Amino acid sequence: CVERDIFFFVDAIQSLGWAELYPEELGIDALAADAHKWLLGPEGCGIFYVSQKAQEVLATLEVGWNSVTKPFDFGNIHFELKPDASRFECGSYSLVLIRGLEAALELLLQVGLPKINRRVMAL
Repeated sequence: CVERDIFFFVDAIQSLGWAELYPEELGIDALAADAHKWLLGPEGCGIFYVSQKAQEVLATLEVGWNSVTKPFDFGNIHFELKPDASRFECGSYSLVLIRGLEAALELLLQVGLPKINRRVMAL
């Protein structure tokens, strides 16, 4: 992908939660996964990773109060996007779902991905 200047996007829903995955080491430009499969979290929320390089070239399709540098200046019609990946977070957070994902991640880290990976591969 790098040699051919191809954007490398990974749908990681089938691996996050049982396999260690390091986007930087794999040259991944962007990665997304819903929380409800191997991450053991609630359906309706997930994770999104975007490399620094990709942040500079990806267009922001939606702009909302949470994707701009002054999120509480509701009278401002001149939007300045945040300088990092949070510019893609246009709306309000679903705190209940995020807390559920946090609890699931804590459990996965407590058990340990290597242990989970060994069991999955044995099955």
